[in-house]
Amino acid sequence: MFLLAVAAGYLIPYREPDSRGGRAYLWVMGPLLKGAGALVFILDYWMRQAPPAVLPFAAADGVLAVATLWALRA
Repeated sequence: MFLLAVAAGYLIPYREPDSRGGRAYLWVMGPLLKGAGALVFILDYWMRQAPPAVLPFAAADGVLAVATLWALRA
């Protein structure tokens, strides 16, 4: 349910990128949330010896954070 809500939230800025709140949503859900998610996965692996299976999630979140940041800055 959470993933569907987040995906639905991306439709607004996708359809109307200059709308009020559209860019703010992308800043929060992209660089902020995905960047923090990547950091949490890496810290969990490093500090609590989480299994290496968390590293692909960290990589995916990091790539999405950087891609969204790049798109927002362009």
